[in-house]
Amino acid sequence: MPSGPAHDLSEMDNAKLFSLYWKIMFISGMGFFTDAYDLFIIGVVMSLVKPIWADRQGEGKSCRFHGAAGSGD
Repeated sequence: MPSGPAHDLSEMDNAKLFSLYWKIMFISGMGFFTDAYDLFIIGVVMSLVKPIWADRQGEGKSCRFHGAAGSGD
């Protein structure tokens, strides 16, 4: 019987996919999607919210978004 890395991986290639594996792949894919969506949408939301909560001159209040995320300044 041949041995080595190629033989070790061929056993995994020929294995059947059980429902647990499909569930794990689905959960990992959804986790990746939501993480990527969060990174994409935070810039859009910050650019929409920043003008509302921006520095208000004369009121002594300041915006605290500068350290949170870049919002297109």
